Amino acid sequence: MESIVGSYAQGYYDLPSLCVKILKSNSGSITRTLRQDGTLQLTGTLVAFKASLNGFVKGYRPILGLDGYFLKGKYRGVCLSVLSLDGNNGLFPIGVYMCRNECKYSWLDFLTKIEP
Repeated sequence: MESIVGSYAQGYYDLPSLCVKILKSNSGSITRTLRQDGTLQLTGTLVAFKASLNGFVKGYRPILGLDGYFLKGKYRGVCLSVLSLDGNNGLFPIGVYMCRNECKYSWLDFLTKIEP
C-alpha cells in the first residue's frame, strides 16, 4: 500500500504544501495547518472549499450537523466535520478539521476558523 499512496510520514510532511496548492487552485477556500510552538509538531489541519461554503450560504438548508470520528492510522487523532443537507436530504460537506482530540476547544477553534 505504501508504494501506491506513500508513507504516513511523507503525507504529514507534504500536508502544508497541499494546503497551499488548495488555496492556489481554489481561491477563497479556507485551509490552515496548525503546528505546536517550539517543536513544530502538527496539531491540526482545516480544509473548507469555497464552493462548499458558497453552496451552503446560497442555497442549502440552514441546519448544520457536527460530527467527529476517530482516525485509526499510525498517528491517530480525530476528524471533525461540519455538514448540511441538500434539497434531496443528502449530506453536503462544508469543512473538515483533523486534530489531536475532540474537545470543546477543538470544536470552537474549528468553527471560528471556518466562519465565512
